[in-house]
Amino acid sequence: MIDEVQKNPICCVNLYGEITELYKQGLLEFPEGVIKVWADSGYGKMVSRRQGSHNPRVPSIASRQDQGPHGIYYHVTFYDLQASNHLTMLPNTPEFVKDELTRTFDHEMSEFLIVNCGNIRPHLYFLDFVSELWTKGDVDEEEFLSGFVSRYYPSHWAEMSKYTKAFFDAVIPYGNFEDERAGEQFYHFTIRNLAKQWIVSQGSQPAKNLFWATGEAGLKEQFDWFQTKAADKLPQWEELASELQALEGDAQDEEQKRIRNQLHIQVQIHKNGCKALHRFTQAFERFRAEDHLGAYLLVNDALNEIRESLIMMQEPTDAKWEGFYENDCLTNVSLTEYVLETVRRNLRMLGDGPAFYQWEKQYLTSAGERAVMLLTNKTKQLMDDQLAEKLEKSMEQTYSDGTNPQSFNKKKAETSPASR
Repeated sequence: MIDEVQKNPICCVNLYGEITELYKQGLLEFPEGVIKVWADSGYGKMVSRRQGSHNPRVPSIASRQDQGPHGIYYHVTFYDLQASNHLTMLPNTPEFVKDELTRTFDHEMSEFLIVNCGNIRPHLYFLDFVSELWTKGDVDEEEFLSGFVSRYYPSHWAEMSKYTKAFFDAVIPYGNFEDERAGEQFYHFTIRNLAKQWIVSQGSQPAKNLFWATGEAGLKEQFDWFQTKAADKLPQWEELASELQALEGDAQDEEQKRIRNQLHIQVQIHKNGCKALHRFTQAFERFRAEDHLGAYLLVNDALNEIRESLIMMQEPTDAKWEGFYENDCLTNVSLTEYVLETVRRNLRMLGDGPAFYQWEKQYLTSAGERAVMLLTNKTKQLMDDQLAEKLEKSMEQTYSDGTNPQSFNKKKAETSPASR
């Protein structure tokens, strides 16, 4: 049809997802000269993408007998409602990306390149890397890293070189294949999916839309699986976030601002998400043990982690970046905050309802005040943020002077930072 109105048109077709499978099976034919654009998995591997739990990993590489021309559709950011990255860098390493793209060039898949970056600022590192590899045909990863950090952070290039490498070392590997490494959506979609199943089934039915990760496991086993994954890498994210915070300082000069806006915020999003997921899975353990207060406080910990990300996203160092994350609709960090608030309310309903002053009365008031049958004759019930903050402070007081009731001390020990 295009031939009829345009002489020698340049056309391409995207071999993506199930289209790759159909083409490999010989079920699709294309006119001569059409550029066949082969896509990666969304995580940088040249295989067909996972859709739900369907993960055939059909090679997305043209055979040497396959008539060209061929091109590449490559992701440095992706969205699959599972484990991908949008606010943070591709979780796979530059070495991995180089190997995959070099392999496609060897198969003469270099007629056309389209790179999905979603947005520019979070993905400068890989956009530069892919550009240089495409232009020159080869890149030395160490030289590229040195050049990149020297250009953006000339006063702190040595530290930023170290911390950039540490970013990739801290990523959670969640599957059986080298490319199955977690972007920040791994934490957020997991928390929301587990939360829905926790509340709706009261912990009795598995989250089927997480079978892609855990296999067909029960809900407890799913929580345990994600807890192990988060626990393995959380110390690295915490250490890296602390180091970048120290390097950033008060973010007064341009380089310090750039450290915050380009790497520190990405590490913070990972650290907060990983810790939130870890605390959330621990909360489910306390829920199963019918310790609603312990579960409530652990969910509150998770909630505070997510809020820490939101504060950093909403408070840029430069006026030009105000509102940059406002339509964060793909990861949607604020939705995770809402979901955790919902779980926290549900736990309070179970443990502190229907009067909603039992915890306050038992753990936060003097012995004389506890004798008041209707505490709400004097003051309104505390809202969750106030109640949780006061209970956390009461915990700290317990450690220092042991003045809280013995039953509370027992529950505090079970949910203390040391036991977590």
